[in-house]
Amino acid sequence: MELKQFCKDNNIPLEKLGDIGEVSDGFHTFNSLYHQRLILSAALVNAFPHLAWKSHKHHDGEPPFGGGWFVVGINTPKGQYTYHYEDKDWDIFRCQELEKAPEWDGHTDKDVERLLSLTPDPEKDTMSSWAAKEIELAIQAEKEASEGTDDWNYGAACYKSAFRAFNSLSSDGNSGFSIQMTKSILNRLIDGRCLTPIEDTPDIWTDISEIFSKGSKTKRYQCKRMSSLFKEVAENGTVTISDANRVCGVNVNNPDVTFTNGFLTLLIDKIFPITLPYLPSSKKFKVVVDDFLVDPKNGDYDTIGYLYFTTPDGRKVELNRYFKEVDGQMVQIEKAEFDERKDKRVDKK
Repeated sequence: MELKQFCKDNNIPLEKLGDIGEVSDGFHTFNSLYHQRLILSAALVNAFPHLAWKSHKHHDGEPPFGGGWFVVGINTPKGQYTYHYEDKDWDIFRCQELEKAPEWDGHTDKDVERLLSLTPDPEKDTMSSWAAKEIELAIQAEKEASEGTDDWNYGAACYKSAFRAFNSLSSDGNSGFSIQMTKSILNRLIDGRCLTPIEDTPDIWTDISEIFSKGSKTKRYQCKRMSSLFKEVAENGTVTISDANRVCGVNVNNPDVTFTNGFLTLLIDKIFPITLPYLPSSKKFKVVVDDFLVDPKNGDYDTIGYLYFTTPDGRKVELNRYFKEVDGQMVQIEKAEFDERKDKRVDKK
């Protein structure tokens, strides 16, 4: 029976009750019971952080009760279970933060026994706690490096996104070999690489000739399954396939920074032409270059050497092709001239 109905049935004025939260059953007040529920649910969430989440918004984007509250939930083997708490208690729930809560699955207080289906997994729980601490430390480092600005927020959002992905993989039961397989699939999707070979069928190509080959007899197409893949059909019917994401360059003086350009792609395409069916490697061809500036009026560099490249399977192939800028065009030179120019190089602007 509801308290209000009890008072009405027994002719007890509600104002005589005082603060409802302090009404007691002789052992506990409502306030005490709600506080205990808060602490117990936080302890449960913190014990299963890889299964839990919290959000300031419901799945429809609306804040709970108009604002000032958040929803926290845990995904049990029998379904989700959630509670609402005031914003002041946000920090005691140490779990991933979501922009929006998952859609409510219809559970009510009668489904509280779902929580009994939670079974401790020492390996997952330890890994999730470790990951949560690493994320916390990384975000703190971002804050300290931002020197009082809000620049740290972007990095923090990326760390939190990575933590959500980590917890998702953990909660799916992935471990060992399976999690490495999942990671490789995810990496291919992030990089825009197809998961199965691309066949040369008409339905996978978009004609972009009007945009990139207007006025030319050559037809140009872009692949619908992988946006970096292009096909050119010359007037004589010769077909050339090129993947703009297959090759990257690294400077021998700064090997940690990669770049890409059309010349590098064309260079590799001539040595290793693409044929269909095509399934791109998860690794790129890597072309090692050495560039420098001889004449300051030429900008960043006016001499470049394409030294060698490594294939996706790790083989090293010598290139030894050298170029210098002449009247705005790069023309090929011998290595001796390249070395002479290198002795005359100047600091870049």
